[in-house]
Amino acid sequence: MSMDKKTILVVDDESINHFIYEKLLNTIGWSNKVYSAYSGSEALEIVKDHCRGLVSMPDLILLDLHMPRMNGFDFIREFKALDCLEGKQDRVVIAVVSSSLDPAEHEKARSLGARHIFSKPLSSDQLESLAEIEFN
Repeated sequence: MSMDKKTILVVDDESINHFIYEKLLNTIGWSNKVYSAYSGSEALEIVKDHCRGLVSMPDLILLDLHMPRMNGFDFIREFKALDCLEGKQDRVVIAVVSSSLDPAEHEKARSLGARHIFSKPLSSDQLESLAEIEFN
């Protein structure tokens, strides 16, 4: 697959999932930088670091919904409201990766701005199809 390397932000409170995503992304080979956040608030700090010119903007956010402190729904709300991004929010693909099978939660995530909803565990096929849709 010929595409530019992407910057990816993984937001999940379980480190095993970070490990799995890192492996998957390395296998597929289209991520150049993977940032890890273990809560929504930590993810927001990484995005704010982008605003401060410290890190590159993620092209893709892989987002868990159920996390302590700040959940995925609240993260999307706050992310979409960040002034410092000056309307660049919609260029970032938000993909929810959740163990929740609740259609109401999926609907809520979509209405907030998630473009994809995947069930855990995330597979390389799911990532490949996301890349086809979003990055080709």
